[in-house]
Amino acid sequence: MLGDLLARAQGAAAALSPALAKDIEAAGGQPEAFARLAVARFERHAAPEDWVNLMSRLSDAADPAQACLEFMVRWSLRRAQPAPVQEGSHDEHHAHE
Repeated sequence: MLGDLLARAQGAAAALSPALAKDIEAAGGQPEAFARLAVARFERHAAPEDWVNLMSRLSDAADPAQACLEFMVRWSLRRAQPAPVQEGSHDEHHAHE
């Protein structure tokens, strides 16, 4: 399965759904490069609950390699989005520096 995933990451422009590829492009990325980075980011930075969520998704997937790749890409896209700024958080952050 990992071999399938890595092969799909290499050809991600074709493997990803068109909607997901558009989301990557809207975030300023190129689908193939973003997919490769997403797999690496997930491997290095995903929390245990992220891994549990991934395994749960794979257990129900008709194509586990595709589901894994898309899960990791969506996970990475969420982290690429700027976090919403809460009122007062900017000042509080600098007050502690």
